[in-house]
Amino acid sequence: VTLKAEWQTLHLSYLLAIINSKLMGWFFPFVSAPFRGGYFSANKQFLSQIPIKITDNPKKLIDLANQMLAMNKKLSEAKTPQAKDMLQRQIEATDKQIDQLVYKLYDLTEEEIKIVESET
Repeated sequence: VTLKAEWQTLHLSYLLAIINSKLMGWFFPFVSAPFRGGYFSANKQFLSQIPIKITDNPKKLIDLANQMLAMNKKLSEAKTPQAKDMLQRQIEATDKQIDQLVYKLYDLTEEEIKIVESET
């Protein structure tokens, strides 16, 4: 993977949090090419158009992305419906926290957040 020079010092979990946020889920179809079945091309040509903002304090996003990875691993290993349900709720709550931090990072207004939320 080749990253832009300004991104190379970032923790990959930081990029993971941003790329998997609702904001980028909303944005990416505007810069990518659609395939049949609702899929989008995610090669360098299109991924390079994602505007990655760098914050002075990326720790919270990194921590949440790492928590998300750990919870998804536990979810795949969970045996009982109760454990799966609890983990799924924790994943959804963490996902919302990440989205809120990304919205703040990109200085979205309440109106812009409503657009992203309603279209994803």
